[in-house]
Amino acid sequence: MRQAFFLILFVSLNVSISDAQAEFNYCLRPNGTQRNQSLIKYVLERLNKTSCTEINESEISGIKSLYWKFVRGELDPTDLYGLENLDSLKLGHYFGSTHLPDEFFKYVPNLLELEFHQVSVTELSPEVLNGLSSLKRLFIVGNTAISLVNEQFKYVPGLEELVMDDGVINTIAPGAFRGLTQLKALFLENVRDVKTLDIGLFSPMHESLEILALPYAQYTSIERVLALNDFDQLKVFDITWGTIWREREGDHLAIWTQLKSLLGDRLKLE
Repeated sequence: MRQAFFLILFVSLNVSISDAQAEFNYCLRPNGTQRNQSLIKYVLERLNKTSCTEINESEISGIKSLYWKFVRGELDPTDLYGLENLDSLKLGHYFGSTHLPDEFFKYVPNLLELEFHQVSVTELSPEVLNGLSSLKRLFIVGNTAISLVNEQFKYVPGLEELVMDDGVINTIAPGAFRGLTQLKALFLENVRDVKTLDIGLFSPMHESLEILALPYAQYTSIERVLALNDFDQLKVFDITWGTIWREREGDHLAIWTQLKSLLGDRLKLE
């Protein structure tokens, strides 16, 4: 009788343990649907595992950095569920859509650094970054083409470094950088829009900005940018290979001379 009791107890405990183990399956989103396959692949590699059943929740939450590349298939914010301690994420080679879901990063609120690397996103809604109030560095590298709308970065007010290079920026709304009062470095390459590239764009960061780089910018007049003498912290102003840089004569000569006089060693020339 006693043996039968212990056998039942042992079987019962085993079932409970198995059920507990089965409760967490990293391959599934919280709602039970399949998590994005490309993300599963890189998480498994990151943890040196071969299947989702080998992963426990503590291992997932212990991941601090992740390079999620060759992104394929449907994306959902819950794909990132469980990675709440992630502080660095690189999203690379994504050509599945021209936009990302709103609040896509809400389950990784502790991100300090985020990079989009060679993505097809042309519509980056401000809502995509909703929930990333801790973000300090944002890199958008090798994008096909993108436009910045008013209050583009309103959900990341603590941003200190913004880099957009090796791609194309179609247009920049006049209030695109509104709220970025802590930004120290701004790098914008290949700005096509010639109408809105003036000091009004950068005024929100006039007390913090140390580096302003506008290489290859296709503007033809930057008189209002001369107001950069109000930027007390500015150490580098880079307009290498922009229109003014290439055509330092005629109508542009006076502006060029003024820039050199105003900025002195801060004007970057290569």
